[in-house]
Amino acid sequence: MQYAFGAIALLIFVSAITPGPNNLIVLGKATAHGAKAAAPAVFGIVAGGAAMIALAQLGLAALVFDNARLFAIIMYAGCAYLAWLGISLIVHARAAADATLPTTKKAAGALGLFAFQFANPKAWVLVLTAASAASAAHVGASTLIALFAAISLASLCAWALLGQAMQRWKRQSPVRVWFERSMGVALLASTLVLALGY
Repeated sequence: MQYAFGAIALLIFVSAITPGPNNLIVLGKATAHGAKAAAPAVFGIVAGGAAMIALAQLGLAALVFDNARLFAIIMYAGCAYLAWLGISLIVHARAAADATLPTTKKAAGALGLFAFQFANPKAWVLVLTAASAASAAHVGASTLIALFAAISLASLCAWALLGQAMQRWKRQSPVRVWFERSMGVALLASTLVLALGY
């Protein structure tokens, strides 16, 4: 039981701390406006993930894993949406650099990012895998949700602080263009990795 709990915690930590759509959005928001401004995005992501875990514990994980077609639809629809976000960042980088707010503002609110979790393939993989592992190890839903929330919150806060540290050099317009395009490319790359994994 203790070994299984540690393995689940490690799975959540590795998934939460490594670059992915959620982290890139929080990084972009914090780089543009500071870590405090990224707080709604952070809480939206954590709440969305917790809601997904609750649904998975109610039987959604088994339903999705048992239906390969449904799993593929969720994953590829999510990847398509993430690819669209990445392309938008690349294409509109110049406009974002000249505007007061970056293009990442579109998905940066708490409610928007709560809903975004349900289209995020990386979040689905984490939630479904963690829920299945927790079920096999007899880890309760409330324990899994608390573990997920604590680890995700710490990881996203680390990304927000990194974004705030990057604020100073992003104030110059050419650097902002480069940053927005780099974020778009990173989002596309992470989406490609996720899509090829299926």
